[in-house]
Amino acid sequence: MLFRSGRELLRLPHIGPVESVQFDDRGERLLTVSYRDYQQGPFHARVFDVATGKPLGSITDHARFIVAARISKDGRFVASNGDPGFVRLWDAATGSELARIPSSRVRDLEFAPDSASLALADSEGRVRLFAVPSGELLAENRHAKAVHSVRFDRAGNRLLTASADQTARLWSVHAKNPLLTEAQVLIGHGNEVAAAAFDPEGQRSEEHT
Repeated sequence: MLFRSGRELLRLPHIGPVESVQFDDRGERLLTVSYRDYQQGPFHARVFDVATGKPLGSITDHARFIVAARISKDGRFVASNGDPGFVRLWDAATGSELARIPSSRVRDLEFAPDSASLALADSEGRVRLFAVPSGELLAENRHAKAVHSVRFDRAGNRLLTASADQTARLWSVHAKNPLLTEAQVLIGHGNEVAAAAFDPEGQRSEEHT
């Protein structure tokens, strides 16, 4: 359901429980993730036009539960992790698959603010940056253990990651000569860091253990 000021605007049909929802930055498109059975599926990632409720692109043949899915800031692309061995990058308007990014055990993913790149975090400790829409690997670095979350700052110049190695880390993103350089290690957590995020201005970070 979509609401405004407590008033229902739309009801969007799904096959079962809705696991997550996300708007693009303009609030014009909505990505939803749903499933009928957690083990057996089917597992759906679908995009809707917010003004009309009209279904746009979708992927309905994921092989397993969709761990992470994101719509790009400009609403043009979706990345979804619901298959063994790869992440799908697809067109939000049509559902056409644009690339399959080889990946195993991805925990989180995030589009850059300009929608030109995609960051992936996985259980092997890797933080990787891929070009959109080609899926080409641009840069890679790593933590000592699994990475639980990854977020861009609002300018797209830095990544913030949270890891099971009890650290959060800031990475500098160099677009012209693709590199992912460790800028700062945030220590002092008594346990693995489950999530980390920037404040709206991108000047501070917040971590959760």
